[in-house]
Amino acid sequence: MESFKRIFNTAITLVTLTTTYNVQAANSVDLALSNKTAKLTYASTNLINDKSVVSASYLHHSQDDEKANLVDMALLVGGVQKLNKLLLGGKIFYGNTDSLHAPGLALGAQAEYKVAPQLFLKGQAFYSPAVTSFSDLENYREVELRVAYEPFSEAEIALGYRNISLKIEDTGSVDIHNGAFLALTLKF
Repeated sequence: MESFKRIFNTAITLVTLTTTYNVQAANSVDLALSNKTAKLTYASTNLINDKSVVSASYLHHSQDDEKANLVDMALLVGGVQKLNKLLLGGKIFYGNTDSLHAPGLALGAQAEYKVAPQLFLKGQAFYSPAVTSFSDLENYREVELRVAYEPFSEAEIALGYRNISLKIEDTGSVDIHNGAFLALTLKF
C-alpha cells in the first residue's frame, strides 16, 4: 500500500513537471462544483503525441459527517473525426472514505460531440473490476456526462451529472458523488 502511494505521488509529480515545461502542450484546468463535492482537474493534451491526453485530478466529497477523497491520474489516446473526439485509456486512482483506503487501476473512455458551434456534449466512463482494485475494494465505477458551452476559446462552462461509486467488500456500495455539478474550464 505504501509503495503504491509512493508510485502514485511520483507519477503525479512527473506529470506536473513535464506538462509545466512542454510549451507545445495545450493545458486546461477544470473546476467542477456541486453542493457537496469539489473536483479539480489539470489536463495536458499533445504531451506524448498529438492524440493523447494526460490528466490528474482531486475530488473531495463532504456530506454530514461523511468525507471521501479521490485522486487519479489518467492517460488516454484516440482521435478526432469530423469535430468529434473519442479517447480510450486508463487511470490509476486512490480513494479513501471513512472506512476504506484503496488504490486501483481503471479502464475507460472519454467522448466529445459537437452539437453546434460552441456547444458540446461530453462524457466519460471508467471501470475497475476486483482484479485491479486493491485493499477491500471490489470495484470502482465512474460515469460523467456534461453539456458544455464555449463562449470563447480559452474558457468553457458546463452543467453535468456524475456518478462515482466504490463497491466495498462486506460493506456494499458507497457513492462518492451522485448528482449534478457546474464546471468552469480554463484553457491555456
